[in-house]
Amino acid sequence: MDSVGVLAWLKKKISHLSKRINGAKAGVPASPIKKIAQPESESTESIVSELTVDADGVGRCTIRGAARIVGIDQSSLTQSLKSAEGLKPTNLVEMLIDQGFSGEGISRFTRDGIPDRALSIIIQYYALDAGRYCTEQAKDAYKRWRSSSLKAGCNADENWV
Repeated sequence: MDSVGVLAWLKKKISHLSKRINGAKAGVPASPIKKIAQPESESTESIVSELTVDADGVGRCTIRGAARIVGIDQSSLTQSLKSAEGLKPTNLVEMLIDQGFSGEGISRFTRDGIPDRALSIIIQYYALDAGRYCTEQAKDAYKRWRSSSLKAGCNADENWV
C-alpha cells in the first residue's frame, strides 16, 4: 500500500463525512451513514489530527486513528502490537514481520505512530485476515484504498496499461 493512496482515501472520507454531519447540524437531513468507531459527539474531522507526514514523506497514523479506521478498540490494537515484544506475537504482528517490519520497530508504533505501509497491512488484516475479528469498517477502508491506490498507481506509471 502506498501512503498517497491511504492518506488520499482518508482525507476524502473525512471530508465527505464532515459535509454530511455539518449538513445535518444545519437542519439539512443527512443520508444514513454507517456507524463509525467513535462516539457520536466526536467530529469525524478529528481523525485528521491522527494523521501526519514526516520529513521523509512517510505518512503516520496514531494507534487511536488506526483503531478508528478499522473499527476496533484502541486498547485491542495496542495490545496486539505490543505482543511484538513478547514470545507469542499475534497474527497481526506476524503479518507485519513477514512484510519486513522488526519486532522492535512494531513495538515503537505506540510511541512514534504507525507508518503508512504498516497501516495498510493493518487495514488488510482486519478486512480479510482477522477471522471473526474482521470488521465491516476495515473491509470498507480496504475496498476504497484498493480502488484509489490502483488509480494513483496508473497515474504514476504512464508506461503501464
